[in-house]
Amino acid sequence: MCKSITHVLLLTLVMAVCAASQTAPGGEPGQPAATTSSTKIIRFMPHWTNTNAVLIYNGTETIMSAVKNYCGWFETKVKNAPATNFTVRFKQTIGYTYVGADGNEEVAAGGIPIGSEIVLDSIAALSDTLWIQSFKNDVPEMFAQYPGVLGQCPVRTIQVMMFDWLHGEGCDGIECSASSNKPYANGAKDQYFGNTLYLISNDFGSGGCSGSYNNYKNNAKDSKGTSYMAGMVSETLGPNGVPVRSPTFPEDCKLSDHLDYWFLPVVIGQDASGKQYTNSACRDVDLELDKEGYWYGQKNGSSPEGGFFLLDDLEYLDDAKTVKNIFFDQLNDKKNKKHNFGFTMKFQAKFEYVHGQKFEFKGDDDVWVFINNRLVVDLGGQHSEVVGSVDLDTLGLVEGKEYPFHIFYVERHTSSSNFMMRTSMDLHTDASIFLTSDSLNAAAMGKAWNPKNYDIWQITKGDALSCDFDANEGGQVDTTEGPSNFRLTGGNLGEAGVLLDSVGMWFEGINIDESWAKFSIDSARIVENNGLAPGHYYLEITLKTDPTQKTGVWITIPPYKIPTLVYATEEWKPLGAQVSGDTLQIGKWAYEMYKVQVMFLEDWATVTLYNQNVNLNSSDLNLKTVDETGKPINKVVLDSTGKATFYVIANAPVTGATLQAKGAAASAAVWTNLVFQEPPIPRISSAEFYDRNGDGRGDSLHITFNKELGGKNHLDSLKFAFGEGFPVQKEENFHIHGNKTELTIVTEGACEPYKPCGFSSLIFTGGKEDVYTGSIDTWFTYTENNKGYHFHIAADPLTDKVNPIVTQAVKSITKSGHELELTFSEAITSESMEHFKDMFRYHCVRAGEVVDPEKPVGASNSSSQSKMVLLFNVSTYDAVIPSVGDSIGFVPQGGSTVNLGEDMSSNKPHKYTPMVRITGQQDMQITGADVLPLDPSNPIVQNPTTTQPILITNKDADAKQVSDEKGVQGHLIGFDVAELIQTQTAEDIASLDALISTLLNSGEDDTTYTVLEITEEESVAQLIAGITASAVGGFSEEAVNGFTEGTITADNYKSKLSDEDLDLFEEYVQRGIEASRDSIMNIKTAADMDVGALFQDIIDGNISEKELKKAGVSEEVIDAIKNGTITASNIEQFRDGTLSLAKPDDVKLKYETHYYTHLGNYVGGSSGTILCSDKEVYGDAGCLANPGNLFLAWNMRADDGRLVGTGAYIARLHVKVMVGHRTASNITRDLLWGVRRGGKNAINLGDVLNGNDQKKKN
Repeated sequence: MCKSITHVLLLTLVMAVCAASQTAPGGEPGQPAATTSSTKIIRFMPHWTNTNAVLIYNGTETIMSAVKNYCGWFETKVKNAPATNFTVRFKQTIGYTYVGADGNEEVAAGGIPIGSEIVLDSIAALSDTLWIQSFKNDVPEMFAQYPGVLGQCPVRTIQVMMFDWLHGEGCDGIECSASSNKPYANGAKDQYFGNTLYLISNDFGSGGCSGSYNNYKNNAKDSKGTSYMAGMVSETLGPNGVPVRSPTFPEDCKLSDHLDYWFLPVVIGQDASGKQYTNSACRDVDLELDKEGYWYGQKNGSSPEGGFFLLDDLEYLDDAKTVKNIFFDQLNDKKNKKHNFGFTMKFQAKFEYVHGQKFEFKGDDDVWVFINNRLVVDLGGQHSEVVGSVDLDTLGLVEGKEYPFHIFYVERHTSSSNFMMRTSMDLHTDASIFLTSDSLNAAAMGKAWNPKNYDIWQITKGDALSCDFDANEGGQVDTTEGPSNFRLTGGNLGEAGVLLDSVGMWFEGINIDESWAKFSIDSARIVENNGLAPGHYYLEITLKTDPTQKTGVWITIPPYKIPTLVYATEEWKPLGAQVSGDTLQIGKWAYEMYKVQVMFLEDWATVTLYNQNVNLNSSDLNLKTVDETGKPINKVVLDSTGKATFYVIANAPVTGATLQAKGAAASAAVWTNLVFQEPPIPRISSAEFYDRNGDGRGDSLHITFNKELGGKNHLDSLKFAFGEGFPVQKEENFHIHGNKTELTIVTEGACEPYKPCGFSSLIFTGGKEDVYTGSIDTWFTYTENNKGYHFHIAADPLTDKVNPIVTQAVKSITKSGHELELTFSEAITSESMEHFKDMFRYHCVRAGEVVDPEKPVGASNSSSQSKMVLLFNVSTYDAVIPSVGDSIGFVPQGGSTVNLGEDMSSNKPHKYTPMVRITGQQDMQITGADVLPLDPSNPIVQNPTTTQPILITNKDADAKQVSDEKGVQGHLIGFDVAELIQTQTAEDIASLDALISTLLNSGEDDTTYTVLEITEEESVAQLIAGITASAVGGFSEEAVNGFTEGTITADNYKSKLSDEDLDLFEEYVQRGIEASRDSIMNIKTAADMDVGALFQDIIDGNISEKELKKAGVSEEVIDAIKNGTITASNIEQFRDGTLSLAKPDDVKLKYETHYYTHLGNYVGGSSGTILCSDKEVYGDAGCLANPGNLFLAWNMRADDGRLVGTGAYIARLHVKVMVGHRTASNITRDLLWGVRRGGKNAINLGDVLNGNDQKKKN
């Protein structure tokens, strides 16, 4: 017979007896019922960190894989597990350490362990997921539920030393044609020939030492037949610890003269204070354990960065961004993405050799691997990806000995950069933190030592980089005290553990010195004062100056007498530590909240700062522990009397669930066989989200229920999320249809075509790669027999009925042609993308008229289903190509074609689908006239300035018309400043929108929220109880006697205590309040977030600038959000270009002109910068009020002031347009001009080019 906990007033004692005597099948009295599944998930946390683990069951070895979100744990499944005699053993994937029932066992190679296996029967009877934790010097512990302990994540970060070199834009080495005006393979030679600072960079460029030419003598091939250049470096490292050229260097390998210096820094900059900066920088390479226990790292074209490009951010050498990196360049890869090419990497580590270790590599260009300073992988030359490997067992290494390991990687070709390594070596770098302890000396003498005193030390390297590990051996290091941060995990402390954030005593036995560089551990005192529950704990120590540097100490607390935690009735009568749902249920219905109470059973139990926290968990994911507001929690805090209240709610019907309340320094209370039934209320059978005007913002919600609304069932409110969370909708927002089973909610306004309208200002129509489903929460009241039951149904699915739109179009001009990169509001089906020629409509205006553009000739969407790149080619001289300022959008439903863009939910573009303005690289037109007579009286000719910018307000005038009008030759530049400003803002906002969309959809429903802390009064009461029970020390004898005798109380302690005792008392009170808080981070779910909340998180720093910039959000946008320029209410105006972040003077046009005779003799030239506010060019009103093209007029004089003679001239113009710190256009153009002095038809440019000009003169 089962009743609700709220009805046990008369049966309390009976139920307590029943609960205590309840026998579970196959178990002891009071134990939870056994599980019925024969498939068990075995999760194991090894004490080693160099590899993963192997499960040995029935003599079969199974490699375990890492458990997602549980760092340090590995898992595998055992099918048909026995009910009894279920025994296992674990071992290292690589190595000879086994873990059995007695702890660790080291076995020689080929040997067999002799210790007992671990018997899992006791925990297998309680759960289908079994947790086993091993320890270096103790027997393993077993748990039927997650013990709240995390280890090291299976990710290892190795700091590497990078060196940037100038790649340049030269042609491809031996492929250069004789007519090329860039005869070298590297731009450094072209631009800085003879400058010794650039000598090493001369080796970096395309061609010259390629493994792709089969006629090279030293050409070699890998296992897949890909060629490379062998024999470039010596078999051993040089005196500087880097590769040096081989004495028998390949004669076919050019452009590698300075190889000895590729991995050594050079000074390339200096700041105002005189501090020098080199071309080197530290970067991280992340390695992860794969399923076979190998450490694996890869960066290639499929990576978010587009390849192995660790120096794309090294534009400046100092943090203040005042010292430019002269070797920084931005060159296109084969996908036309810009990167800083031309760099080398030194990857330096150590490892302990173990039999069976291997190393594999795949990448480009030159790669050399050294083990024990000897060459073991030789993949030199410029080449595509090649593979190389080495079996360490073939190198004659001594097992157990430590050896140095080096990878030297070179990137000197602009097509791509790829890096992959995979190894079973336990690679590590020299740590910058270590501990010393007096207990170590005591242990050496065979003495016990308690407390244990520790000192923390850090290694500093002066001016050397932290990744320059050669500095350790070069005497450049110093050892000093290492102030650190401390965190204690393990035992009953919960997943996040406790941050020891103040000096002094913690848990009555861990003392942090005021220097933060010393600490002591007194485990005997911890036991004496009930500071920590019995178990294993880990004190993690991280350097304050470098949090990546960590070490730690394990602490073992032996078993001792601790309070018993039990469940209680509403009247605080104990129900027992083991309660079964067969005799008493917590509640009846799913979706309704029920109160649960726990308390200490023993009269002698005292609540302290250390045992007041009770961790909560459930065996069923649908059974949640929550606070009184319904927010999920994983911890509750006992008050000063040892009592606490929390609530449970089942988010679906539940059968056979177990609830556990586990005390810190107290036992666990378990409630088994819990059942919650489906309630008799209407449930959503379908819910759909629509966009009535097609602008990409959902504006109407339609819900169908499986039962009529009304009567006993009252829908109180609902809340929905689609891309972001929206406010709770009350009854006044509902439109209930006549059948009482359908309900509609619409946003305010008429939602007219082509005007923003929706529940949000953010465009969101669905998932970026797959089908998207929103969610709806409903709150019902069900009345029966004059009693109301309140239900909360969470996360019913909301179907996407919103149509896709084009959100961004970015134009670029590449060697392949004109490219238009499109971003869609959601993923589009592959079938739709096949119709790329017909699925878009365009709006292009030329000379004031709307014209039809060329259709795209190709398309690609390799990176994402929500992106597509259209390729256009110019078929005729007057062909119209979609350009910056034009518009593009999907063909709408009802358009001229059936080939419509369809999303993953089968939604097609709305009949009012909007078009988006094209941004990106302007088609800057640079033109000039052919032949022009020279008039010495022309004011431009008389002006001594070689190149003179002139505004041409008639945008339709061509170069010949302008030159004829002005009477001089010149370059006519067609570009639009206003267009650039709008483009820059549009691109910035597009990156922000992409991040907003990602963040609003990244929330999880099982987020844990912070529990409210205890009040100051409760903390004072707890502290006084602890002092009188001698559980808290440090106070004077007078203070202790005063509290014990009752002369000092919570009301008068401030006036009765001495200053020293009062300071300590108030510190303990605050520490009690802090300790009562849940230390797990509070992360909002998608249903609780909107754009305004996200902006506030950016302003408050909850979303870091590093995360924002990594997502492509510019510094200007970040600053604009923080200072209130961009808000949730006005972001739409920035999207459509009404508002702009860029100012007119952010746009700068820098030009350089060079004029030559047709024989290549220099005549003259000049340079300058034009701003929007330049009055000489644009007048007082500036460029926006006076738009037009620019004519860079040549005064047709040489630098010495002489007029040029009749002939042909080469006019070279380099134009660079900057918007803020970014380059919008960078173009070099050569034009051939003719100048005539004297009679008519004195020159024919065709004759000049053919070398016939002299014959005509004769």
